[in-house]
Amino acid sequence: VKMAANESIPKDLKGPLISPRWVRFVKGCQSVGMAAAITYFVFVHDFGPEEHCFSPIRRVATGYVDEFLTPTPEEAAEIARRKAEK
Repeated sequence: VKMAANESIPKDLKGPLISPRWVRFVKGCQSVGMAAAITYFVFVHDFGPEEHCFSPIRRVATGYVDEFLTPTPEEAAEIARRKAEK
């Protein structure tokens, strides 16, 4: 639709067609999605039994997780004591 030179643009068409708030939301979703995809491929995806580029970081991460989840000797003694009380 062509407008005459003396017509003014309606107020609802003067702003941006996509709101900046929506653009920020979409960019945030993109960032979260990419971080999730990278995390998945580095730590979870099965590349087969052979060595691959993510094997070293997986070994380190598995060591940290195992260290965190394995009780220390003091904690193991406390667990055994509590089981004996029951």
